[in-house]
Amino acid sequence: MTERVKLHSLYLSGFKSFAYSPLRDKKDRAGEIGYQGKRVEFGDVTLLLGANGAGKSNVVALFRMLGFAMTNALQEFVFTNGKASSLLHYGAQVTPRMEIAVELRGSDYTDAYRCTLADAAPDTLVFTSEVVEYHRDGAPTPSRHQLGAGHDESRLPEHASGGGKGSKESRFVFNLLQRCKSFQFHDTSSTSRLRKACYFDDSKYLRHDAGNLAAFLLGLKTNHARHYDLIRRTVSSACPQFEDFELSPS
Repeated sequence: MTERVKLHSLYLSGFKSFAYSPLRDKKDRAGEIGYQGKRVEFGDVTLLLGANGAGKSNVVALFRMLGFAMTNALQEFVFTNGKASSLLHYGAQVTPRMEIAVELRGSDYTDAYRCTLADAAPDTLVFTSEVVEYHRDGAPTPSRHQLGAGHDESRLPEHASGGGKGSKESRFVFNLLQRCKSFQFHDTSSTSRLRKACYFDDSKYLRHDAGNLAAFLLGLKTNHARHYDLIRRTVSSACPQFEDFELSPS
């Protein structure tokens, strides 16, 4: 049986609406790291509630950015999302860098990916720190591996594919982060990807903007009928006049 590893927490500082305050490594008397109120813990299902501008969408955007970083496309994300001045809290003059920490929890250990991204010319971001950690429960200190500084694309994919010190931990963290997907279907306008045609065999995974939703549902109906039926019955419970999806390819 494959061990279940879960996304445990996310720490954000200096990213978009999240003001910058350095992550303190020192622990308080209770043994807890001081995260200054910007740490989000995740359960099996986590619901984020808040007023407009509170930062809910920015949590999703952070996972999108990490997804780009895991495919050596961080700079593409930066330049297509307003550059560094739009990603740093109130721009580089107010916030020169951002800090990110993602923790993944296993049965008796915690893996973590931590990085610091700083403003650099021309209005982009570079890594000033990139670290992978592995901490077995009961161990006095985590095993920490520095991936360097001064690079404009994540070194985690490269380190994970190597065979040097810490590559096993890097490979484990990289594989988990690579599988973290964000989905945002708020755009249902006439020009949204949700309403456009797609290839019927584009069904390996659901795309973040639901651009292949029909193909994905057809794939579930063909290969995973039980899961498809659960979706169909759930929609029907909210909309009693609904019977089934029309998924015939054109």
